[in-house]
Amino acid sequence: MKQKIFTILLIFTLITRPTYPTFATEITQVAGWGAQAYRWEQHVEWLSKELLAKTGIREIIQFKRDMMDLHRFLKQNALDFMDLADDIINHPKSVIGRYAKRLFDDYMLFDNCNYDYMSSDYKRICRESIISNVMQIATYQETSKQIKSIASKLKDITLLRTLSKDVKMSTDLASSVNMEIAQLQLITTQLRMMEAQYKNKQEIYQRQMKQLLSKERNPANVSKFIHQNFIR
Repeated sequence: MKQKIFTILLIFTLITRPTYPTFATEITQVAGWGAQAYRWEQHVEWLSKELLAKTGIREIIQFKRDMMDLHRFLKQNALDFMDLADDIINHPKSVIGRYAKRLFDDYMLFDNCNYDYMSSDYKRICRESIISNVMQIATYQETSKQIKSIASKLKDITLLRTLSKDVKMSTDLASSVNMEIAQLQLITTQLRMMEAQYKNKQEIYQRQMKQLLSKERNPANVSKFIHQNFIR
């Protein structure tokens, strides 16, 4: 309903408003950026769902809520989310370590890293890989929220710009648009970089785990590894 009202107002104003050479183009460009923000939001949501499925988490909605709670907890205590992996592995009794351990235990995220045939080094790398997955899911979640906010602001600005006849207000709105576009470009650039870093880390983890299994030269262990990781 809101979308229909927005569309009607936009068409009515474009028809009745005095024509300026750049006005229609300006509105189209802003609407285009809003559509691009929406597409990015959908893309990030898809990446998040794909990784959640790969990680094996079933209660996805509740897990997302728990991750949001973890983010709030870290912010309230001035703690760095990027320390998550180090604290869980090396400082399990730290504030982050204890909180994160409860979360990981609740969803049994480390269960596939605790088999008897696994060496201590293999278990450590396996856990680091799982933690990397969870951190990437949290990154997608936070990025999606930021992009959603930008898309909403661009939509509001488009409507205000359409209805505005005040020159100063129009100028201010144009500045706001530029700020939101710059923010969107920054976020998407950071997302691409983080995605590349994440994939590189996962490739390293997988290579290290395979090397450890190969080093042990135990056919039974290799068979268990293949069954656990590649056979469903």
